[in-house]
Amino acid sequence: RRRDAGLPHESTISTEDFMALTIDVWQTPSESAKRVGHPAPFPIELPEKLIELYTYADDLVLDPFMGSGTTLVAASRLGRRYVGYDLDPGYVELSRVRVAEEGDPYTPDSERQSGSKERIAEVLAAAGFRDSEGPGVRIKGSGLTVHDVVADAIGGRWVIELGGAFVRHRGGLTSVDAVWRTLGRAHALRGLGERALVLTSALPKHRSEFDLALRAAGPDALFDVIDVFDPDALERLAAYGSGVTDQLPGFWYPKDLADGG
Repeated sequence: RRRDAGLPHESTISTEDFMALTIDVWQTPSESAKRVGHPAPFPIELPEKLIELYTYADDLVLDPFMGSGTTLVAASRLGRRYVGYDLDPGYVELSRVRVAEEGDPYTPDSERQSGSKERIAEVLAAAGFRDSEGPGVRIKGSGLTVHDVVADAIGGRWVIELGGAFVRHRGGLTSVDAVWRTLGRAHALRGLGERALVLTSALPKHRSEFDLALRAAGPDALFDVIDVFDPDALERLAAYGSGVTDQLPGFWYPKDLADGG
């Protein structure tokens, strides 16, 4: 209908982003009032999510009482037209400056936001794993359904877990839900003697709370954590696919492996 009416009609949101934004609770970090120059700023991620959900490329976004211009910056980044107004001339000027400095169009990382099932299947096959039982394999005695169960070149069994969604905001293991869900499932699998490889689209920042949580579990719980866009991590995955059974340093530090978790 929008196309026939000559209106903007091209969606810019990926399928996985749409699912994540419509079936889950949003986790959005706070914004610094000092950095933005406004006493009550909201993070740019919030209007970005709303704009992608409810508007189309080249749509018009209106922000009455625009304050520091966060919504206008988000609209500019996402390829929308924008109009804003405010009673305070200082905020009008601040908004203009922020759009000029921060509003460059966003270039999506098509790989990291492509379908997770396709990417996981691709890297597993490239690493030499075979005999896929998934996607979606129920592990007997656990109550868990894992992403996949595969075999390496010499027939060794590996459980494949997906660490977080392939989405733009807080994808992979960069959200509290993804990290704690992964840890809980990994411990359950360890209790059954399964060897779990966690494949993810993003690792948490070094020494962040999520990174510390994963490392506290140790290599006994998580055999390895593979960023499927990191060449070094994919080399480790290929080694496991060839039949290597020892944990290799990369995500885990040599000291972690020497201590045995």
